[in-house]
Amino acid sequence: MKPWVLLSLGCGRRQYGVTEYQRSQEGAAHVAAARAGLEVRVVAGENDPRTQIEQIMEVVGLPQERRPVAVLAYTVNVVDYDQVARAVLATGIGWVLVDSPIPLGPLRADFPDLLVCSVTADSEAVGRLSADLARSLLPGGGKALVIEGPSGTAVAIHRLNGLMEGLRGSNLQILETLVGDWKTSAAEKQAEAWLDRAGDAAARPDIVISQNDEMAEGVLRAFRARRPAWGKVAAIGIDGLPDYGQRLVQEGVLAATILNPSPTGPGVDVVARWLRGERVDFVAIPVRPYPSIEELSPISGAG
Repeated sequence: MKPWVLLSLGCGRRQYGVTEYQRSQEGAAHVAAARAGLEVRVVAGENDPRTQIEQIMEVVGLPQERRPVAVLAYTVNVVDYDQVARAVLATGIGWVLVDSPIPLGPLRADFPDLLVCSVTADSEAVGRLSADLARSLLPGGGKALVIEGPSGTAVAIHRLNGLMEGLRGSNLQILETLVGDWKTSAAEKQAEAWLDRAGDAAARPDIVISQNDEMAEGVLRAFRARRPAWGKVAAIGIDGLPDYGQRLVQEGVLAATILNPSPTGPGVDVVARWLRGERVDFVAIPVRPYPSIEELSPISGAG
């Protein structure tokens, strides 16, 4: 039986559908696994920590010869996972966090001979980069609509913290912060609900700052349908997949995005290195704006 890795994605699949970024996560993991002679099996937690934890613990309870060599966990939130990680490691299975700022020092100290690692972008830095893009597009200030990922998720929390830090001292006013589930359709509904609540008093935002490209597109769809008189509203996203976020920028739908490569491929690489007996450490995923901040032109008529 080929050694295998469990990729546990906290975001949904059946109930919430599959985002473009989730597809990229799964694809990157399978490519890296094929290169290393491993197998990847994917489960999705439906944005529910209880479901995700049950899925992981079910695998931990398998007979030893059927267990994975490691769990790659994209956790739903930032709590409730220490005991899960300890249960995983107690069976000799490696634990790799992807896209999560959860500290791993105590686990590494308690399980020094096992794989305990994280592969992640700095989500607060991503949020600050969103702020840098917004400030470059609106140097004189203006009104922003923010849409974040599911409440309680580590990535959403830290991206929002970084954004607020990056906007501090600027003349950018946040009109509203909406909560989506990473998908276009849900973001569109959230924006429609906001417009319905505000009615004729709704203020036109100068920019949409979104925690991913799909939600940015959803908000813009709602604006085009419900407020065509507003015209085109600039928007910033995150993820920048070549055939999605980057394409939306090239087509002029988005003003900018942030290239945020999937950490799952490097996560599988870490597992392969560990199995070869190599020392592994935390892996930082580099991010950058698309286009570069120097290439951006300020939005006219904002403020």
